[in-house]
Amino acid sequence: MTAAPQIETFLNDVKTAFNDGRLVQLKLMGYQGPDAALKSVAIKKIVVKRQDMLSFTYRYKTRDIIKNHILPEAMALLRADLGAVFRTALLETTEFDLNFEQHGDKVRIKRRDANRDVPSTSHDRTKHRLIAPEGKSLSACAQNRGCARQCAQGCTG
Repeated sequence: MTAAPQIETFLNDVKTAFNDGRLVQLKLMGYQGPDAALKSVAIKKIVVKRQDMLSFTYRYKTRDIIKNHILPEAMALLRADLGAVFRTALLETTEFDLNFEQHGDKVRIKRRDANRDVPSTSHDRTKHRLIAPEGKSLSACAQNRGCARQCAQGCTG
């Protein structure tokens, strides 16, 4: 029995989760390809330039490489790699988890219910600053007049 029908079923679930906004992440594991340093690929939905995309994070031993793809390109990559070079995939959505495993000719898809919140798809993240911006060391005089050097020695007004 070929794995093609199960792969198409899995990919249809990925596409549906992406389109419905329920995709949390997709992990590809069990890499059996020519690049020995590649460990896994983590895929999540992001918005770049007001367009929904899939962000592929290729996890190597010493670095991560991120590539963003629109849905048709991403589905073509997944169709080519799933079952051929990646033996395991885990689809995490807000409603369920779907686990794809291939061992030789045997393919197993397990579905498990889950209850998660939808993650943020924003590409830009706010920085976590250790020093609060309101805690500046310059006086109001230095900020208004631009006399930081004088105020550091003692403000003369």
